[in-house]
Amino acid sequence: MSQEPALLPKRISPSGNLLEFLEWVADHSRTYSETMDAGRTSCPRLPVWEGAVDGGLVERVSAGRKTLAQLTGAGRDLLSAERP
Repeated sequence: MSQEPALLPKRISPSGNLLEFLEWVADHSRTYSETMDAGRTSCPRLPVWEGAVDGGLVERVSAGRKTLAQLTGAGRDLLSAERP
């Protein structure tokens, strides 16, 4: 029996910009600054970054002097379930 991906708050739809954003983050290490700039391009008033963080799909991680953005386990699960 396969496990369901993490439950998302109702206001987050696991489609479109959110999945593209998760794929972009998963592609390789991104700085927090890079990630914020990319997340704002879809809608400056409701960045995709906020939806991903609120849904527990991405997190900030310290890496020396940089802060990186990376997928959480829930983010990887959702991406795998939606884009096999």
